[in-house]
Amino acid sequence: MIARQSDYQETMGSDMVAFYDVSMMNEHYNCKVRCNTGNNAQCQNGGFANPNDCSVCICPSGYGGKLCNEREVR
Repeated sequence: MIARQSDYQETMGSDMVAFYDVSMMNEHYNCKVRCNTGNNAQCQNGGFANPNDCSVCICPSGYGGKLCNEREVR
């Protein structure tokens, strides 16, 4: 596969979707608005509330736990 813009050639083909791709898609489709009530999780370390369950966070690589406040164990 060849990217239309050469700057993106090395970004294609990952086995998993990147955290920032998920974040941008949720932003684009206004999914984050679902969790703008007072009952959403207070995510840490750059995480954001999961639109399917606002009490749990979607965490960036390296962080885990319900609020992204724990180091990811491998």
